[in-house]
Amino acid sequence: MSLGLVIQSFLVGLRFDAAVIASVLSPFYFLSLLFPLNRFRSFQFLWVFLPNILFVWALLHLVGDIVYFAHANKHLGYEGFVFLNKDIFVLVQSFFLEQPILFLLAVLFVIFYISLVIYLYRKEFYYEENTRKPLSRALEVIILLLISVFLIRGGIQTTSLRPSHAIISNNGFINILGLNGVFTSYYDLSQTQIPNAKKISFAEAALHVRESISYEGAEFINPVYPILRKVTAVNESNPPNLVIILLESWTGKFVKPISKNGLIDGIEVTPNFNRLAEKGVFFKRFFATGGRTSNGLIATLTGIPDRPMMSVLHTQEANARVSGLGKLLKQANYESLFMTGSDLSFENIEPHIKQWGFDTVVDERTIEKTKRFQKGVWGFDDGDGLELFNEYLRAQNKDKPFVATYLTISTHYPYKVPNKKFEVFDTNTKDFAFLNTYHYADFALGEFMRSAEKEAYFENTIFVFLADHTHHRDLNHYEDRNIPFLVYAPSRLKPEVRDTIGSQLDLIPTLLGFVAKPVLFSVMGKDLFAPNVKSFAYFCFGYLYGWIEEGHFYFQNLDASRPTVNFPLKEPFIDAENCNISPECKLTERKTNAFLNLPIYLMEKNLVFPW
Repeated sequence: MSLGLVIQSFLVGLRFDAAVIASVLSPFYFLSLLFPLNRFRSFQFLWVFLPNILFVWALLHLVGDIVYFAHANKHLGYEGFVFLNKDIFVLVQSFFLEQPILFLLAVLFVIFYISLVIYLYRKEFYYEENTRKPLSRALEVIILLLISVFLIRGGIQTTSLRPSHAIISNNGFINILGLNGVFTSYYDLSQTQIPNAKKISFAEAALHVRESISYEGAEFINPVYPILRKVTAVNESNPPNLVIILLESWTGKFVKPISKNGLIDGIEVTPNFNRLAEKGVFFKRFFATGGRTSNGLIATLTGIPDRPMMSVLHTQEANARVSGLGKLLKQANYESLFMTGSDLSFENIEPHIKQWGFDTVVDERTIEKTKRFQKGVWGFDDGDGLELFNEYLRAQNKDKPFVATYLTISTHYPYKVPNKKFEVFDTNTKDFAFLNTYHYADFALGEFMRSAEKEAYFENTIFVFLADHTHHRDLNHYEDRNIPFLVYAPSRLKPEVRDTIGSQLDLIPTLLGFVAKPVLFSVMGKDLFAPNVKSFAYFCFGYLYGWIEEGHFYFQNLDASRPTVNFPLKEPFIDAENCNISPECKLTERKTNAFLNLPIYLMEKNLVFPW
């Protein structure tokens, strides 16, 4: 990374900063020109004082963006506004625990600044009625209006300023360095439609998706519902219990066999998981469909990829009928449980879990009533939550199979372990705080599995372990998508490491392959154990979306027609610059756009699932 590129990115950033400043201040300037109203002190207060409140908000927003960027590897998007409800208190608490000095400095600055503004307004501000001629006033308004429009649009180019205008190199970090969290948050909220350059017809999108996800063992049954299928590979034996452990922020590069030895500075990060992987079927090339927990929940529990930018959970399309995991397994007489140690009212996730058909939903509010465990910032630590989860599994109806999902939380920042004995990495190790929580979470997972092995339900249960997303920090594009995926059932499956490319969208079809009952389902994935299954993964996170298949890792910015980036699935991940003229790359682009468009079409038309 050259100094010249950093300077160039800084200069590009001034363009985005100017757009934000003009957007915030220009409306108040034009309010100040309503001279007849300026005889009222209250009106003067509006255009003099309110911009200062917005300035403080923008400053705090940017501080939050710095913290968010350090963990998410992207700027704040719609989250910057969506979390301005009761969720904000959890975030503030998290910020305080992680950056106490920065937090206190921010609070002191706000108090000082607002106090100073009030004092100066009351003691020093005096407005004198403008006595200039109307022509002079009109000329001033026209000039400043033109300047404001120029700054807000970011120039005189054909399209208004957008994140893709920050792209100046093939370096992903440089390309987002010039952006700021205020601009990206606003842009997320303002962009709810796919850009025209990325749109393809409903018919073409459905054709590409159906061709990609078809596999032996399921058949499409209704053209009105393009992805509606029925399991045809039916087995008359009793179906297994299904336990899914959704691992918060587990990054693939730290586990075996993705990592050759699983060691960081001579310490094995996940010894318990690594031992399980040796006895199960592990997929080395498995990828997160999104980049946040909400994206991961949608992909794993509905089989539909989340939309770019603003999550579908915050749109009216969230009410569309989908074949949620709990709902569809009712067709095979399954009972269902969803459990987590965190608060499902965060981002209002609980109603969606219930909509996806889970009979029993347990979160930190239920666990807190037991008065057995001590709560942390984001809820109850994995060891405590998984202990209670095992008790719930033990109590399941013995006459019915069950599907149960547990969402872990201990590896969520701020990274705090419940006991200092888990602080096996010190400050000399890069990302030591995260790795310590990763190591603790692995310990909790090992304790849970040792307890589960002693239970009656264990023998007829298939355990699936996968992450909701990576932890994002200091990862290249490949590593930032690559997550662990392990299917563990020693009595059913021989140990194996597979190179089949898959994603979270494949979880439901893969589970249905084990259930082997004539279940109807509508998802955009395939059974990873099916014969001759296609090897690919689609992803979409923030402004980036792309496609992964044998030979190349393809992605581009949502709002940019070019450039695309395409590199092989092995280091050093060098971009193939001729991607844009390659016929193979053109086809990949059409398939990627199909997966981008089809879920939005289906959600808007409510054609995902018939009931």
